[in-house]
This record gives sequence, C-alpha cells and structure tokens, in this order.
Amino acid sequence: MPKLIAYVLAAIIAVSCVSAAAGQPGATRTSLSDAEIERRLDFIEQRLDASELHAQVWYWSWLVINGGAMVGLSVGAGLTDEADDRAAYIPQAVLAALGVADLTVIRPIQARFGAAPIRSLPGATRAQRLYKLERAEALLRANAMRAEGRKSWLLHLANFGLNAAAGAATYATGRSSDALVSFVTGVAAGELYIWSEPGAAEDGWQDYQRFKSGSGAPGLRLSVVPGFGQITLELNW
Repeated sequence: MPKLIAYVLAAIIAVSCVSAAAGQPGATRTSLSDAEIERRLDFIEQRLDASELHAQVWYWSWLVINGGAMVGLSVGAGLTDEADDRAAYIPQAVLAALGVADLTVIRPIQARFGAAPIRSLPGATRAQRLYKLERAEALLRANAMRAEGRKSWLLHLANFGLNAAAGAATYATGRSSDALVSFVTGVAAGELYIWSEPGAAEDGWQDYQRFKSGSGAPGLRLSVVPGFGQITLELNW
C-alpha cells in the first residue's frame, strides 16, 4: 500500500508540474501601445475575477470536508474498541489527510485569489505594465491548465488507485463489506472533488486568445499554443 500511494502521489504531482510548465506564455510584445496593454489587463482581470467565488467556495468546502473527516476519523479510530471499525477508519483518515495536503501543499488552487495577485503589482512605468501583463497572461493560462487538468486520466487514475489502496487495507484487516463501501464511496467522492473544481478559466483563456487576435495588426498569424499533454497550432486572422 505505501508504494502504491507513493506512485499515485507522484502521478498527481506530475499532473501539476506538467500543467505549470505548459502554462508559461511567451514574452509580451513590446510594440503594444499603452492603451492596448491596459485593455488586455482589464480583460484578463475580469476573467480572473469571474472564477474567484467558485474557487473560494470549492476550496473552503473541501478543506472543511477533508479536514473534518481527517480529525473525526482519527479520533474515532483512537477511541473505538472494535478492530474492524479501526480498520475502516484509519485508511479513510489517511485519504482525508491527503485531500487536505492536495488543497494546501500539492496543488493549491490559485483561481481563488482572482485578479488580486495582478492588481498588487506596480504599474507606474511602461516596463512595469508590460511585466504586469505578462504575469496576468501567465496566471490566466495557469488557471486554464489547472481547469483542463480535470480531464487528465492521470488524475482520475490517482483517485481510483488511492481508494483501491484504502479499500485493500480495510479488506486485509477488517470487514470485506466495509472495504467495498470504502472503495465505492471514496471513488465517487474523489470524482466529485475533481469535477466540481472551477472550469471557467479554460473558456477565459480561449476568450483572451480571440480577444487578443482581434486587437493587433490585420493579417494571418500562426502560433503554437501549448496544451495539457498536447501542442496546438492556432491560426488567427
């Protein structure tokens, strides 16, 4: 079981690292006018703010659920005199602790801060505004990649594997019925956790690409856009 958990955690971290690496945009064009820089910043900030409430609700809801389950199941395992109950509680407490770690350490969701990280940057000079735009694009892109990561088979495999490990641990030392319930409910809760995460940033990034392509000089432009596990050729005119 420890090895399986280590492999699954590595898969989760790999998803996060690939997402972060693919989310780095190219350097902002220095030929942009000051008005265009402000126009793009305003657009991005609106899109970042649009995901903030959903991300806050998702983050705090699951932090309370996982944190409460971790504490409650740990206390229950320590107080019960029934070995079968303890065998059911402990693996679930470990999964809840991993859920807390995912929210706070492994893959903290940045969308819950909205555009606040961008607004806090200085913008008195042109160089500062260009840097601010570059960071805004990077944040919107990173949020989009995080949202797109919900479709990654690695993340769903991690959910299946962790709950299978928890069910196997319960089966080895407790009741088989508890092991089955642990596995089925755990996978279902994990899928709800994944799919309830904010996904609006995906559309926000695509909207920004269309918005940006309509603001420059006319003509055909072919660009390479990194995606989650793929490379996309984008043609704008």
